[in-house]
Amino acid sequence: MELKEAEGKKALGKLTCAVAAKLLRNIRAILISGKSFNPKVAAIARCSLPKQAI
Repeated sequence: MELKEAEGKKALGKLTCAVAAKLLRNIRAILISGKSFNPKVAAIARCSLPKQAI
């Protein structure tokens, strides 16, 4: 295995882990708040949202 291949697999693993962590944060927030999932709001940091969207 070449060094570049190994680095590519390492980066893919980090990306997979980051996406899984974000998904778990979204699921946890949905379960705690009891609100339905809104994909338009999910991609924005909570501190950047207007008060009525939260």
